[in-house]
Amino acid sequence: MLSQRLRTVSGYVSDGPSLLRGSLYFSLGHPPQSFEMPAYFVGSPFNANEFIVVAALPSVMPGLNFVALACRRVAVSNSVYGASIAFPVIGLLLAVEIVVLAPTSVYPLAQTLLFALGGVCLGVLSVRRLLAIRVAKKVVLEWVAP
Repeated sequence: MLSQRLRTVSGYVSDGPSLLRGSLYFSLGHPPQSFEMPAYFVGSPFNANEFIVVAALPSVMPGLNFVALACRRVAVSNSVYGASIAFPVIGLLLAVEIVVLAPTSVYPLAQTLLFALGGVCLGVLSVRRLLAIRVAKKVVLEWVAP
């Protein structure tokens, strides 16, 4: 299901990459399509005018076409760079903490259950993003030029 929504785009980096608010922003292909790649605690794995392959999901943010989950520099190396896993890991740790500490809450049962349900949802979304990055890295690694 995820691999069906995942889109592979290849081309030369035309605009960027620029690091802004912990993410890399760049354009790729003709006509240029805009990408965001979460890059907390890491630098840019590629430069402008480099041929790369990107596995991305459609974005819901206005003015941004895709969220890149993995990329590969085709001409230089065969190594794959994934999006930063900092937020999904923090979200997963926070979800575990919420679910473990919810029963010790001093609030009424209904509020405690809603709090625990929010923790479970956060955990599911975090695991989903980690799996999406893993699938994207595999797709980019197996990409062959047309």
